[in-house]
Amino acid sequence: MTVDKVLEEIEKLSVTERLQIVEELWDGIARSNAELPVPQWQKDELERRKQNFVRNPDSCQTWECVKTELLELRRKESGMPTQKRRDEGRA
Repeated sequence: MTVDKVLEEIEKLSVTERLQIVEELWDGIARSNAELPVPQWQKDELERRKQNFVRNPDSCQTWECVKTELLELRRKESGMPTQKRRDEGRA
C-alpha cells in the first residue's frame, strides 16, 4: 500500500481515531531512538545564542518567567481577568 493510499484511509477516520494514530506514531518514533539530523543552521543558531548568554547572562529570562508572561498575554487576549504578579505591591 502506498503512503498516499494510507493517508486516504486515515482521512476517513474520526478526529479521535486520527489523534490516536498520531500518538502511536510519536510514541513509536520516541521508542526507536532514531537520531534525527540537526541542520547546520540550527547548530549555528544555538551556538550564537549560547555565546550571547555567556557574554550577557542577564539578557535571558527563565522559562518560568517566559511561561508566566505568555499565560498573562493569553488571559488578556481572551478577556480573562489577569493575575497579580507575585512581586507587585511589595515594598
